[in-house]
Amino acid sequence: MAHFAKPPGAPTEGYGIDNALAPGSVWRLVIPAGSRRDIGLWGGAGLWLRSTDSGIVPFDDYNERKVGDLRVFSLFGAAEGSCELEVGQGSGKWFSLKLVVTPKVSKGQHVFIVRDVRLAGYKPHGDVLEVDQNTPLRWIIDNIKTRAGMYPANLKVILMAHGLPGFIQCGSGSFTHPTAGPGITVADLRLFDEIRGGVEQLSIYSCLVARIGTCPECQGHAGYDGNMFCYMLAQRTQSKVKASIHLQYYFNGTQGVWIFKRPNGHGITFGQWNGTVFTWGPSGAIIYRETFPYISDAEPFSDPEGDTY
Repeated sequence: MAHFAKPPGAPTEGYGIDNALAPGSVWRLVIPAGSRRDIGLWGGAGLWLRSTDSGIVPFDDYNERKVGDLRVFSLFGAAEGSCELEVGQGSGKWFSLKLVVTPKVSKGQHVFIVRDVRLAGYKPHGDVLEVDQNTPLRWIIDNIKTRAGMYPANLKVILMAHGLPGFIQCGSGSFTHPTAGPGITVADLRLFDEIRGGVEQLSIYSCLVARIGTCPECQGHAGYDGNMFCYMLAQRTQSKVKASIHLQYYFNGTQGVWIFKRPNGHGITFGQWNGTVFTWGPSGAIIYRETFPYISDAEPFSDPEGDTY
């Protein structure tokens, strides 16, 4: 009988084993917010899977691999709460896995935020470097290098800026966008060689950066090859790179809507991504894809990455 199971070699923590459907069958999976856990499906060839709440645990079969007789899925804990991973065939649901996302478990990772002030809004709390169109990219890289030396292999860098496909409006690199001004593009990747191996993940909280080419959302601004930019950035830095192909929204406290950043009286909570988000691994290959709800209003959401600053 088809059932969920703990993948071989996975730690036992988080897996609720009840042996109800088969020896070793799992009925519940607990995932700390901002983390991943794998789940195996035995006897599930030809069956579909879906999450009942993609804002809590987004499901994407892109994140599937084969391990022996198991279909193994990597699941991301996007926001605190619970939902189900349903399994079925045709129009019928067969059974489901209970998914529980708990508060983030701190592992001592240091987070360094680089915010370009051309993106209006609140300054996050924590270790923040604020830059503008006159800030040399060299200074940003030197600051990342300093922190990489202080927190070896345990540094996460967040770039917080406006974006376009293949372009981050953050500081001043070697290329000036014809309408958006100074920023970071593939022309600057050689400089990123200097932080190679020093950053665990680089998260780009910007609109459209991973998109390929100009699109209607660019509103007349030129776009470049965002996929090439992101995979080459991952290769250069030997880190994970996370970015979206969709618009992301920011709230400056007086107007507009917010999705993944919001004022809470204590800084900014990095939360709900909007639409599809990709993560590139150090090889340059896409290792994860998350599809969050595509939102265009100001509904409040909780905190997918589990990071509050």
